Amino acid sequence: MTLHEWINDGLMAVFFLLIGLEVKREALDGELASPRQAVLPIAGALGGMLIPAALFLLASGGGEVAHGWAIPMATDIAFALGVLALVAPHSPPGLKVFLAALAIVDDVGAVLIIAIFFTGEIAWPPLAMAGGIMALLVALNIFCVRHLMPYLLLGLGLWLTPGVDVSSPLVAFFAAWVYALVMTLITWAFSINSRDYLTVHAMRMGARGEQEATSDMPGVVFVQLDGVPAPLLESEIRSGNIPTISRWVRSGSHTWTEWTARVPSTTPVSQAGLLHGNNHGIPAFRWFDRELGRLLVANRPEDAAIIEARVGNGRGLLADDGVSISNLFSGDAATSLLTMSGLKEGAKGLGPSQSYAAFFTHPAGILRAVIMTVGEMVKEVFQARRQVRRAVEPRIHRGGAYVALRAVTNVFLRDLNVALVVEAMMKGSKAIYVDFVDYDEIAHHAGVTRTESLAAFYGLDDVLRSIEQAQLRTERYEAVAALTFHDENVRGLEIAVQNAVLMSVRNAVSDVGQ
Repeated sequence: MTLHEWINDGLMAVFFLLIGLEVKREALDGELASPRQAVLPIAGALGGMLIPAALFLLASGGGEVAHGWAIPMATDIAFALGVLALVAPHSPPGLKVFLAALAIVDDVGAVLIIAIFFTGEIAWPPLAMAGGIMALLVALNIFCVRHLMPYLLLGLGLWLTPGVDVSSPLVAFFAAWVYALVMTLITWAFSINSRDYLTVHAMRMGARGEQEATSDMPGVVFVQLDGVPAPLLESEIRSGNIPTISRWVRSGSHTWTEWTARVPSTTPVSQAGLLHGNNHGIPAFRWFDRELGRLLVANRPEDAAIIEARVGNGRGLLADDGVSISNLFSGDAATSLLTMSGLKEGAKGLGPSQSYAAFFTHPAGILRAVIMTVGEMVKEVFQARRQVRRAVEPRIHRGGAYVALRAVTNVFLRDLNVALVVEAMMKGSKAIYVDFVDYDEIAHHAGVTRTESLAAFYGLDDVLRSIEQAQLRTERYEAVAALTFHDENVRGLEIAVQNAVLMSVRNAVSDVGQ
């Protein structure tokens, strides 16, 4: 091979591979991760195609020359990045990413134009073979295959596919960009298979607003797993079905203790005791209040605010730079997100809008949640009918609003809560308390140990794994406490990471029954 061929078929291929990987990383979890950030290079690329083509047509004056209108549409990214490196060696990385993304969109558009307007004949058999190999490469990516050999073998097969010409630099150039774009889009769409993309993205988003620690005391994350009974937890730890909690307990980093709450053993009573140190005057989840002359229901925003005003004194568990997420009460937190007692203020009660950015600006957040929420609704309809068909007893009616409620709590709200917790951790909040009601909602309708209830519990174990990832990323959180309340048989447990934290959690729990 000549030097010219080595450059075209060797170095240029490596160059385009590196550029494609860089843009893919930025698209998944970087400067181009949100649609709002990606709009600018896309719009610039469209302008970079349409305006040069229009100027060419105007300058050509028609005739045969006008047929070359597609020539000025492609951007030479190697030349552009080289000039940028020479002229502005200290330019921000975001500018280089923007230029690379613009060139990719521009070149893909040029490829489509060539395919649509300048192709004489399509060779279908080689195209089908290449498409099959591409599908296998995408499948390896979706199923997170990390071994290099399968990719090398499939890449070699793609290279040797009959009828696929890779000897032309122009063909290799366009093929590299098409492949990079397709793999990016496919990975975006199928990031629903894992919450890891969302967790990493939330870490990056939170790190941008990271604050300097104001205390030497480590932070604490309290995770409430609503409705999980102690006997069930013990059984699942022994069986290894909840690997994160099992690993914590078996390694000795965490201990778990069963505790018994006094009547009434309901979530508002327990949360009021934990978050405010006082649960007096809460006889049940809902009751007729003689002072108000009406029914009080703990999970109604206006009523939750009334209950919190009665039990709170401004010195709650989260009073010192704490964050309350998806709880009934705020614990006097400085920031309350999706907290029931604050929702009486409408949209203002949702908390700072920027806190939701990590979830709503990444496909692994909103896209994953929407798709899996719909899937969860379909699954609930199927499982409910299966109970009826198999004559499972005891059972209750599982229809109406519950179908949507299960999907929202078990998927959408779960992922949103994880994103909010991780972002709050990265910003350095001293104490975070979050309530996951996934298991409790399903167990009340399907049964405590039914298959669908256990699946929700296993999902919560994965939630703890995601939070643990964030904990390892920052040194501020040396403690993660997980608490569960089981309304049906007034039994529960606590999990904590250190004796001091375990003691503080025990003290809070002891107030619940007083």
